[in-house]
Amino acid sequence: QERERAYRRLVESASDIIYRCDRDGCFTYVNPVATEVTGYAHDELVGQHFTALVHPDHQGRLVHFYENQIDEEIPDTRQEFPIVTADGGKRWVSQQVQLVRKDGAVVGVQAIARDITERRQAVESLQESEARFRTMFERHSAPMLLIDPESGAIRDANAAAAEFYGYTDEEWEQLHVQDL
Repeated sequence: QERERAYRRLVESASDIIYRCDRDGCFTYVNPVATEVTGYAHDELVGQHFTALVHPDHQGRLVHFYENQIDEEIPDTRQEFPIVTADGGKRWVSQQVQLVRKDGAVVGVQAIARDITERRQAVESLQESEARFRTMFERHSAPMLLIDPESGAIRDANAAAAEFYGYTDEEWEQLHVQDL
């Protein structure tokens, strides 16, 4: 009993979502973090099918993925996907799912899921910034070069630089700034 209480304290005080689903995909247990991240009450989650939380664009893919995990008895998987919170918001989670067995048969899954929304937003922001830079670089009317600061190798040149200097894309790859 003491060991069980210690494990329960560990799971309920964890900073990640921890849950169990039966073989049909319905939640049988969720820790308090699950209610904090999703905004749903404990009683709203337990008994609910996991797809009720999954963003509609990803539901089919995840149902297929987890049905395959159970059918093929793959012991451990990892996935990232968006969920829909009680207030209609969107959060991204990364989760690791393990099979739960009883008498050798798969009876469900258990998972640890981490809210990675901030990380996903940072990556998306960086990608958008890179796309804006790339567009500006490629379309700028002045010759522009990207030069490796350590070696002096030319890493990229825009169309205006190619026209001004007269080098082809293949030739740029062989040049250093001192060659100009």
